[in-house]
Amino acid sequence: MDPLVEILFTAGTNGRLAETLRAALEEDGQQPGAERLAEWIAEGHVRVQDVVVRDPQHVVAAGVEVELSAWPAPAVPVAAQPAVEVGEILHLDRYLLVAEYVPAPTTSRGSEEVVEHCAGLLAGAGRDDVEPVLVTEHDPRASGLVVAGLKPRGAPALALGSGRCGVRVSVKALVRGEPRGDLGEVEIARRLPGARLVRTSPIRSTVALRSQLEEHGLTVLEASGSEPTGTRRLLLHVAGLALTHPYTGHTQMWMCMQPPWFTAALKRLEAEAVSQP
Repeated sequence: MDPLVEILFTAGTNGRLAETLRAALEEDGQQPGAERLAEWIAEGHVRVQDVVVRDPQHVVAAGVEVELSAWPAPAVPVAAQPAVEVGEILHLDRYLLVAEYVPAPTTSRGSEEVVEHCAGLLAGAGRDDVEPVLVTEHDPRASGLVVAGLKPRGAPALALGSGRCGVRVSVKALVRGEPRGDLGEVEIARRLPGARLVRTSPIRSTVALRSQLEEHGLTVLEASGSEPTGTRRLLLHVAGLALTHPYTGHTQMWMCMQPPWFTAALKRLEAEAVSQP
């Protein structure tokens, strides 16, 4: 299995990508062969100014940022890996997991619960050799789509922020309150008794959305239940997610149906609207 190799540097002079990368690695005490270096570039492990470049003759200008992230190859080639049969997983490759997150009825431990959910899905898919690292923030009481980068178990922390992947999510929520000011990308889709159904154009995360809603006087409703306020599932759902794959450069999008507790709350509010004179 190949060792984990990661390096981020700024090119000091103009030069071809392969030559520039080799010089930086040698300065870092590493001496990969020409064949291995060519493989890393061809497989999309090298980014120039945060864009995947597969041409070893690409000219890198002085002052440009170059990054190499060459992770261990899977024991089974990607093309030969069995199909994923875990229902909540929408996409799984050697770098990324996109999955449907189903919050527990009571949730109070923060993002740790989202990470544990992703780890459980990976284990169910036979990928307990890697650890999930959330690419973008996700409120642990919100349902819907989440994305995590995968790093070899025990390897150094993986730096894979939402900006690098261009992650954007489309969210719907049931809220209460009177909105103050311009809601920006948040649209009030329906007015219901004591509540509003809101939808968003693509945004960064559910955490950012909750903050924005609260700034404008709106609070996300909780699912009904006997559990203490502040721990129950939120009526906040990531219905769509789009990203640019950090190593292939391809843009992909996924959709996710709202959960039954969201549907039940919406139907209850709609029934109240019909019953009112």
